[in-house]
Formats: sequence, C-alpha cells, structure tokens
Amino acid sequence: MKYEIIDKKTIKIRVEDEVDLLYLYKIVNAGDIIEGYDYRTLKFENEKEKKKIRIKIEVENIKFSEYRDSLRISGKIIDSNDKDSIGHYHTFDIRISTEFTLYKKEEIKKYEEKILEKSSRKKEDIFVISIDSNEIALGIINNGVKIIKEEYYKINKGDPEEKAKLYKIFSEFLNALRDYNIKFLCIIGPLFYPEEFYDYIKDKLNIKNIKIYKVSNGGVNGIYEFVRRTEYYETLKNLEILEINKLIEEILYLMQKNMVAFGYDDVYNNAIYNNIEYVLISEECFKKMKEENNIDKIINLFNILDKIDAEIYFVNNNVNNFELIDRFCIVGKLRYKI
Repeated sequence: MKYEIIDKKTIKIRVEDEVDLLYLYKIVNAGDIIEGYDYRTLKFENEKEKKKIRIKIEVENIKFSEYRDSLRISGKIIDSNDKDSIGHYHTFDIRISTEFTLYKKEEIKKYEEKILEKSSRKKEDIFVISIDSNEIALGIINNGVKIIKEEYYKINKGDPEEKAKLYKIFSEFLNALRDYNIKFLCIIGPLFYPEEFYDYIKDKLNIKNIKIYKVSNGGVNGIYEFVRRTEYYETLKNLEILEINKLIEEILYLMQKNMVAFGYDDVYNNAIYNNIEYVLISEECFKKMKEENNIDKIINLFNILDKIDAEIYFVNNNVNNFELIDRFCIVGKLRYKI
C-alpha cells in the first residue's frame, strides 16, 4: 500500500494489492471520514446519467465483499461537488488501484502507524511444495498461509506404472507453479520425497532459489508444520506469521508462571497500571466487534496500550494455537507479576 501521512489525522492512500485490504480493515473505523472519486447516478431534468464525482462520507459500516476482493465502506455523504448527493448514503468499493483520503476521527495512533508501515513493506511470497508418500500440496506463505492446490494419491509399490503415475501428478503441480512468477520455492517433506520432486522440476522451471527442508508430513499439514518450526527461522524471518507463532509459544510458556492477562477486562485492568508488554488479538473477534458496531471498546483499550508503549499484534487462524487467542478475544503478556 502506498500512503502519505498529511497531518495528525489525515492519510492519503493507494491500494496496491488485496493484502492491503486487510490492513485497511484494521485502521478504518466508524466515525472516520473517507473522501474520493466515485460514480453516482445523477438526475438531469428527465434523464439519468452515471457520473464520476467527488464524495466525502462519514463511515458507518465496513465489510469485505463476498469474494474478499474489495472492501465496502458505507456512510452518509457529508460533502460533494454534486450538492444534491449530500445527505444520501454511498458505498465506496475499495479495491486494487483505488485512491482516497482517510480523515481519522481521532489522531493517528501508534499501532495504526505500524500497520501502515507493514503494508508498505512488500515481502516476496514463499511458495511451498509439501510432499510425502500419498499427499502433495502447493501453498504460498506471506502474512498467512494460502493453499493453492492439494491432492491425495495412492500408488502401490511394485506397480509397473508407478513412475508414470507419480510423474503425472508431478506434472500437474509443475503446471500450477508455472502460473506464478516465483522467486523463492521451498520443497518440503519427509525422507527422499522432496528430492524426488526437485529432480523432476529442476530443469523445467527457471527458479533461481529452490531449497529443500525436512518436515514429518507432506500435504497441507506439512506446510503448517513448516511455518511453526523455529529452526527454519532464517527462511521465514521476514514473515509476520513466524513472529506471531513465536509470541504465542511465549504466551503458552508464561501461562504457567501467571504472567498472562486473558480477555478484555483483565488486559484493560493491567494496562491502566502500565503492566502490559504486548497483546495478541484475534482477527475474527476484531471483525465481529466491527460488524456489531462495538469497536469503541477495543479502540479505547488500544489508546491506553499506545500510551504505555505496548505492542499490538493481530492473529489470524493460520497460526498455531489460534483457538486459544480467539477464545479470549485478546490476551496480553504482563510486564510484572502482581
């Protein structure tokens, strides 16, 4: 995402890819104002004409489109170069290449600045082929895990067509890889299976950076195991998903020492005494609070966390032990034991 902070409340934004929509969802709230150009049907005497006009709305509702390829932000028009539109409702369909100005209701918070910074740091996708004796999957790792293709198969040992059947499956995944501009490919799995796939594709794909890693499973399970394995930190260190996994591991350890706050009230009560180092908040819970117009409560907590320099991390269901965070909505690491 390209952005420019104009003043303490104003940001100019251009959406560059679909991941940017996730970042925007975290910083645009009800009561904020959005200004941009969009089409509206205008009446001229006995005719109607669709015309591009400048529109400024006060945000009331934010939600993803059905296919999550755009962010639909709705509200009442408070200003426009078409005066007849003022007072009516309008929905901006924010998608790739959309440009607009965001006026925050309150001053831009530190956590919002960090979200913006993350959005501008474009990381290369890591493509992963995960394979074992009867399962293969292709996934992309960036801020999360996206499974592109998976297949289960059973080829009997000693089958005279064993190699031909296996190479047919390899060929399907080779074709899937050719659909992408891949700069970094990891081939993972147990035993000799990753090497076998590598030997098949090495002269058929122009990918300069291919690495092989060992995990105990192939398929989708192998990909999730890969992102959890701390020994592969060097490979994944620039990806937020690894950082979140490490923080959740720390939370699990600190639970035994009574150094964790669980749920909104517990986190809030510790935050007002400067006793929170960082919090992990479930993206699903955050989304639900927005949909129910109950976001003010969590924004109030974020304001306190900003003042005490506590870090805020959003956790999605791609990480290990997501259920723990989602169960409480928010958990926090204490700075000191009470």
